[in-house]
Amino acid sequence: MIKEEPYFNDTQRQARRDVSVIAGVKVARITSCLDKKDGEKNILVFDRGGGTFDVSILTIDNGVFEVLTTNGNTHLGGGDFDQRIMEYFIKLVQQLLKDYFNGKEPNKGVNPDEVVAYGVAIQGDILSGEGGDETKDILLLDVAPFTLGIETIGGVMTNSKMEVTFEVDANGILNVKAEDKASGKSEKITITNDKGRLSQEEIEQMVQEAEELAEEDRKVKEKIDARNILETNVYNMKNQMIIKALRMKIIRRS
Repeated sequence: MIKEEPYFNDTQRQARRDVSVIAGVKVARITSCLDKKDGEKNILVFDRGGGTFDVSILTIDNGVFEVLTTNGNTHLGGGDFDQRIMEYFIKLVQQLLKDYFNGKEPNKGVNPDEVVAYGVAIQGDILSGEGGDETKDILLLDVAPFTLGIETIGGVMTNSKMEVTFEVDANGILNVKAEDKASGKSEKITITNDKGRLSQEEIEQMVQEAEELAEEDRKVKEKIDARNILETNVYNMKNQMIIKALRMKIIRRS
């Protein structure tokens, strides 16, 4: 037994049946709704869902359910109410932003659902070196996703007589250089954050093993190809000998 929406038309009902058959479900009956109450009643089903709205009128008489009429709207649900409320209040937010920035109009030309993919596409175009005139002068300077500083006595981050330079490259690798301004001595360290990751030696070893396995696969393939050629030649020779023997028998009988 499969329950379907009352406002479904014949095409939608047939699609529900087809999906059930494809899934291997044996459908005994498709119904809109069920209620197990005694006595004759007229019922109005008012269903306001998250994405749809439908109304059904049915009668129940001694266990017989008869749907008299149905109607619905597939674009009138809770989500549509949320959208209208958002559209109403977002205008107030835009006006507040405009007033805060001295009358500047907010930029509404970017789709928030597409902006990340759009930015990644531009950055990929730049890194690939195939960017045109529109992207050649674009440079992305991202912010480091952590707070950097110098810890002094008491755990307080404050100024000191040492100059510390934090440099994060395009791959996210952190280079830290510390210089004592009094003595001029300096130290430098590179933090690759490779904990739980593969080291360069492990990567090179995996590449070498992959090349060795590829060579073994090539040799095995050559052996299999040679064997297949040999078996094909033997099979052809046997067929030729059988055909020749049959011809000799036919000649002798004639």
